Amino acid sequence: MTLGMAVMLLPLVILGVGSYLASKSMVGAMEQVVRTETEELKPAIEIQKLVLQTAIPVNDYLILGDPTEQVLFDFLVRETDIKFKSIKATPSYEEEAERKLIDAALSEWEQARALGRGIFAIARPQGNRDAGRRMKAFDAHIGKVTEKLNQLYDEVQREIAKQHAQARRLQRRMTLLLITVFAGAVLTTVIAGFLLSRSIILPIRALQDGVFRFGQGDNSFRVVLDRPDEFGQLAKTLNTMAERLEYDSLTGVYSRSEFQRRLKNELARALRRKTR
Repeated sequence: MTLGMAVMLLPLVILGVGSYLASKSMVGAMEQVVRTETEELKPAIEIQKLVLQTAIPVNDYLILGDPTEQVLFDFLVRETDIKFKSIKATPSYEEEAERKLIDAALSEWEQARALGRGIFAIARPQGNRDAGRRMKAFDAHIGKVTEKLNQLYDEVQREIAKQHAQARRLQRRMTLLLITVFAGAVLTTVIAGFLLSRSIILPIRALQDGVFRFGQGDNSFRVVLDRPDEFGQLAKTLNTMAERLEYDSLTGVYSRSEFQRRLKNELARALRRKTR
């Protein structure tokens, strides 16, 4: 019966282990999504670096007046435009707040790009007040581009932290649920085993004890098992058999075997007590 109970628990153990591994796999998949989103932050960081680098040739041209700085500027502008086009096309930034930040950064960049080209259109920028005003506005737009991209980075980081926390909460809930279900199953099995032991094992032991006592010749022993089921019926049958062996059916006195057993017990008691 104990082995049967253990076999009953085996599917629950398999279910619990399988569910736990499934929850771990699900959490691992969610964490992989988080890592993927972290990787997708790289375009925003690269744009930020390119935008800051774009300001260098414009400043150098304003100070030195070297027209070759425009070559570097145009190259950086093309790279930045490509990155902005890529980040606009990616489906990673689905949140409305993220899209707005990207659009705002792009708008600031377009204004900075136009101002930069306007500065390069000035033949002698050194000491030119108009060039100085444009440079100041250019730097302001560059600063706003980096600010918007920083906000985008923070927004994505908050979303990643939120998803990560949600995955952890889900894992804790599933683990708690599995523990509760498993503990309930174990408790149910223990209670079932206890009830089965009281309803089956104890009556069997009582009958076994009765058969042993009858086998030893103790026909005065009675199996006390008042039950309306098969065990009670068997106990009554054994008691009836013992009663027939204990008394002679014709005279109603003890049978010869019962008389000899009782006489033997009385002699042994007299020897112990040293009485006659």
